[in-house]
Amino acid sequence: MTRRLHRDEDGTITIWVLGLCVVVLMLGGIGLDLWRATSARRALGQAAEAAAIAGAAQLDQAAYRSGNRVRLDPARARAAAAAHLDASSSSFDGLEVSPSINAAPTGVRVELRSSIDLGLTRVLVGGEPIELRVVARSAPMLGS
Repeated sequence: MTRRLHRDEDGTITIWVLGLCVVVLMLGGIGLDLWRATSARRALGQAAEAAAIAGAAQLDQAAYRSGNRVRLDPARARAAAAAHLDASSSSFDGLEVSPSINAAPTGVRVELRSSIDLGLTRVLVGGEPIELRVVARSAPMLGS
């Protein structure tokens, strides 16, 4: 016994499948946009941490040799952190990055800012690019 479809039900499955395809494509686009933002944030974080550590390695040699506390040479620390950021700028994948490096005798603070322009997510919900901000701090320590 076969059941015949009524004329007014022809194409119903096609409409549902097309709607499902659109939803899956939208979710895929949103997933790609979020993956790009996560990847960019990870790259910025790694670069900021590495630059802060490079800056924190620049000890004030005169103070260290005279037996005083361990402290940084702020000018050398800032220069080392900036040089490290310049060397690692290829890992930013075309991101416009604005660095801010502060060095004091007690430690180095590196802040990187950037923004990710969204593709499909911006088309669907509108809005501004995602702003990324990463801060890394490092201080000199004597090994034990």
